[in-house]
Amino acid sequence: MKTTLWSLLLLLLLASSTLAATTTSGGNAYTQSNNTEQVSTADNPTKKTAEKPRIAGHKTTSSELEALKNKIGVYEPGQNYSQQVDGYGTGMAPPTENEWKEIGDSLYSIDTVEPKVGGPILAVDQSATPWFPPIGSQGAQGSCVAWSVGYYVKTFQEAKEHGWDLSDASWAGGHSGQPTESYQNMIMSPAFIYNLINGGEDQGSSFYEAIRLVCYIGAASWEKMPYNTADYTS
Repeated sequence: MKTTLWSLLLLLLLASSTLAATTTSGGNAYTQSNNTEQVSTADNPTKKTAEKPRIAGHKTTSSELEALKNKIGVYEPGQNYSQQVDGYGTGMAPPTENEWKEIGDSLYSIDTVEPKVGGPILAVDQSATPWFPPIGSQGAQGSCVAWSVGYYVKTFQEAKEHGWDLSDASWAGGHSGQPTESYQNMIMSPAFIYNLINGGEDQGSSFYEAIRLVCYIGAASWEKMPYNTADYTS
């Protein structure tokens, strides 16, 4: 799960880049040779075999990492990364120099992807699956990273692994709303993540810290820790 979440972090950071994978493999080459995976659906929780694309890559070079740093930036202490746009918060802070070093130690660049049998998949809409939570609102708070990592990615991961069907969950209440109450024990709380990593200030947070928290501590459900746009410390 740890490697999976780190990969999700890099996919979130690098949606428009070719650098998008981490691995624990030795050497400078990366190959995902296993071409099958065990999957389940909400309609059929029984495990079945599905084909996976073959992915090959190489250890990210120092010049590639530097280009990535220039694109995303390096965290500056005291900088407010939660600029509001039309009344909505933002909040993505870049990694620190030390965090960039740790990322570089395990970052691999994807060179080729051989699609599964049946032709290439040009796009996948995960929001159309039964494991994706309803689209919510962070309001004016700078908690976008916690929403991405916790509310969306972690909820999706847990729902898929446990076969939770969130298809009938919806969002009500606008900026200060919430997901359907009967599903709140299956939807992860962005507040749990943001309130632990923002340093006591509503000035944003980094994907690095959010993913590390989820990897080493975990996540709480919305039911256990509801989101409150006015509360970013408790």
